[in-house]
Amino acid sequence: MATILENGLIQFEDGQILYSDTPIDGQRFMELQTLLPRINPVIGRSAMVGFPFISGGGGGAGTPGARGADGVPGATGPQGVTGPGAGAQGATGIQGQTGIQGQTGAGIQGMTGTGGATGAQGATGPLNPHDIFASDRVVDPAGNGTDLTLAAAIAALPASGGTIYVKAGTYPIAATMVLPLKNVRIIGAGSNGNSQSDPNATIFNLQGNAISLFQTAAGGGGTTFASYYFSDFEVIGQSLIGQSFIEAPMGVLGSTIICERVNVNTIQNIILNTAGVDLDVTFRDSVLDPRTANASFWNSATPNGELLWDHVAATMVLNGSPIAISGGPDWTVIASYVGGPAGFSTYNVKSINWVDFFLGKLNDKAQVTVTSAISTIVSCQFIGVTLIINTTLFFCSNSWFSGSSTGVNAQVTCNGVAGTGNMNFHGVNFDASGAIASNGLVIGGITNVAITGCQFEGHSADGIHITGTSTISVTGCRFAETVPLNETTTTITGRYTGNTGFDNSVIQGPDTVVEEFRRKDVTGGTTVDALTAVFTHTNAKGLAGAGAIKNTGGNSLTIRRTGTDAFGVSDFQEDTVLAGAAFTWPMDTALGTALPSFTVFTVSVRSTTPGSPTTFNLHHASTGAY
Repeated sequence: MATILENGLIQFEDGQILYSDTPIDGQRFMELQTLLPRINPVIGRSAMVGFPFISGGGGGAGTPGARGADGVPGATGPQGVTGPGAGAQGATGIQGQTGIQGQTGAGIQGMTGTGGATGAQGATGPLNPHDIFASDRVVDPAGNGTDLTLAAAIAALPASGGTIYVKAGTYPIAATMVLPLKNVRIIGAGSNGNSQSDPNATIFNLQGNAISLFQTAAGGGGTTFASYYFSDFEVIGQSLIGQSFIEAPMGVLGSTIICERVNVNTIQNIILNTAGVDLDVTFRDSVLDPRTANASFWNSATPNGELLWDHVAATMVLNGSPIAISGGPDWTVIASYVGGPAGFSTYNVKSINWVDFFLGKLNDKAQVTVTSAISTIVSCQFIGVTLIINTTLFFCSNSWFSGSSTGVNAQVTCNGVAGTGNMNFHGVNFDASGAIASNGLVIGGITNVAITGCQFEGHSADGIHITGTSTISVTGCRFAETVPLNETTTTITGRYTGNTGFDNSVIQGPDTVVEEFRRKDVTGGTTVDALTAVFTHTNAKGLAGAGAIKNTGGNSLTIRRTGTDAFGVSDFQEDTVLAGAAFTWPMDTALGTALPSFTVFTVSVRSTTPGSPTTFNLHHASTGAY
């Protein structure tokens, strides 16, 4: 009988192994019949049924016929038992997919090593503003929350404060809601710009009520401060006087207020700081659109507080004469915009720190006055805006002024404090297109003013207008002006280098230096009997230059030129200039025994005949003078 070997092969009784090409005669077929039910019961039953018709009575084996063509290969069978002999190592096959992780071995788990130090706590992720389950109270007028109204939810907050989630919908507001002296978060379902009917937004509607939506807590005493956070809702009114978003009444303490994605429109005041307290207010990713006469973004009784705009789009419309900001907060603006269809508005602030700010439109007129603190402007654009700086420290760079507001004489006026200051303008464009102001930049009595790489174009009077006792440098600027720069008094000390279009400037400061030439200009001077010095120029390394005087009166004058040379020798030369005559001098000829180049050079004048004064004009320039 045939048997199945340990390696899975079938061996007939005569010792022959069954392979795919082994001939099967009747005897061998009979031997296989007993094995088929073990190999495959279905095949076994089929073979047994067909047996009488296949057997042929067990006749002897005939001569093997020729081998037929190979059939189509069948599916790969299961892996057989490994044979006794070791065959040659085959080529390494392609790496198969990683198998399922085996079970852990029976060995004993080693001891856990000493734990490392705990790492620093990572920053807490932001709170999902629409996570109802993170809120202490949920407002839903349909009753699917903890409260039907926002006022009820505020009143129900615990002593520590908490978060109120207000579901989408429009909420009519008939009375101001007083915020407790707690940390309060009010979060809506969303906002959609200036939409007043979005079913997916949370909207607070003041209707026809001249009220504030919120009022900060009064009293408290000590140093207690409240913190309020608002996000993802809209506030709308009916453009009524007295409608406000947030009001700080008399007697309140300072509060911190943060608004994110809060849109406010058609009311009078965004922030009404009645008491002038030190509020700290931030608007981020918000739209502000007050629309009444005397509308304001910030209305305060006294200069106080801090206002931050970060990505805010705001509008100031033509209604009366809106005071957009009063009471002077410190105003910081980042990547924001203020425009409107037309009109004139004013902004009175303690300081400005603006980056990427666009203020104004073609028909808008606005005036910004900075009163007291360090201020900066970087990468901003202004249309129809006049800027008045009444502070001592100011920096402006990479910005553009086009046009101006009404009733002023300059696009930018720097008043500062007489005799003090430190102001810098770098890469600023003063464009007179549409300007009502006659000057680009006015500097009044300020020291340490530096203007570099700026452009002045098209003003009816002066590009730069300087008054008072000022010290100023202008370097690398371009002028397309009738009068590029005007020193209006002799108390100005300027240094002007590398500028283009500077030729028609008016220079009066006796110590002013133009293109490394120190100039002295006198118009309408009058002689006296005593010899009087007109100017003195010095440079230890030597001077060069020339000058001229014209006698414009009816009597003669005497001019004395005194020089000190590099050897320490001083001498002079006098000349008489008759009435109506002129006299010129170089600085490269000897004055008596003093030899050029001179380290000190002085020009003095007197009346030639005592008691007979005359008038004169004088112009002189020295290189390297100081």
